[in-house]
Amino acid sequence: MPATFAHCLLARKAIDGIQKKIKKNEQLISYAQKIGENNHFVVLGSASPDYPYLTNIITTGIIPISHTWANRMHYENTNLFIREGLRQLVSIDKKKESFAIRLSWLCGYLSHVIADSYLHPVVNAIVGGQYMFTHAEHAKCELIQDIYIFKKLTGEDIVNSNARTGSFGFLKILDQCSDIKDGNRIHPEIRDYWKKLLIAAHPNAVEYFNEIDPDAWHSNYKSRVNFVSNRDAIFRHLIETTGRAYKEESNITAEERNKYITNINLPDGTIANYDKTFSKTVDLIAATWQQMFKGIESNDPDGAVSQYVKDWNLDTGVDETKIDLWS
Repeated sequence: MPATFAHCLLARKAIDGIQKKIKKNEQLISYAQKIGENNHFVVLGSASPDYPYLTNIITTGIIPISHTWANRMHYENTNLFIREGLRQLVSIDKKKESFAIRLSWLCGYLSHVIADSYLHPVVNAIVGGQYMFTHAEHAKCELIQDIYIFKKLTGEDIVNSNARTGSFGFLKILDQCSDIKDGNRIHPEIRDYWKKLLIAAHPNAVEYFNEIDPDAWHSNYKSRVNFVSNRDAIFRHLIETTGRAYKEESNITAEERNKYITNINLPDGTIANYDKTFSKTVDLIAATWQQMFKGIESNDPDGAVSQYVKDWNLDTGVDETKIDLWS
């Protein structure tokens, strides 16, 4: 799957892409304008499925392989979460700020789902196996690609980029998504929306509903995004398995550049470069957003989701609803 900054940058590029894609569509352009004006919530949404992992690390020192809310968001009912998000959106007055904020966050969340489902099979192909068996190599691949794309799109190295005043300014973005009454808490619109969607999408996790805590996830995430002072702050696989840290893009070795950026193996057996694969992912995200907007506009959220978002396992990109011997 993409690492932290790749997810954020994919979402930001998709915002540009959707503006161009539907600029002449009078029915849908207002949705693109809303997420453009609230792009910080899109970026927040793109990081949100990984948010609880950091809290797990801070509180327990490990990422459990059983229930965590991050694991639920990656492995269970991924399409139901999006479908329920759209169902709730269509019931809100489109002129209200709450609609724009929730729409933007859900678009970011959906970008994470699309990116993981498309790019994780690519990482599997590059490293020669699924994450369960090649987690250290997965971490290295994602790390190198994150370092590369951040420098290419922002002009700065992750390790030297100021978290608030840098060209990306991740901490500034997260500040904009915080509760104006308490910067350590998440925006109340997102807090309420996220809780409701997790409860609706994961009915079998009722015993863990009291552990849904977007405020704690947000506070812990914000506490670890200053890469200048803490170079391995939030990259979950990196922390868990390898001990590797972010480095300057110029320190990517020739071997790493060839394997992870210039000549990457794809699931279909072909070879491509990371730039092309990144751009393809941006296009997929923008196209899926367009279908989402159509579903909202036509008051058909289920139809919009069922055709374009499957119940993917986000570590494999495989639709978990397909049980071949029972179909």
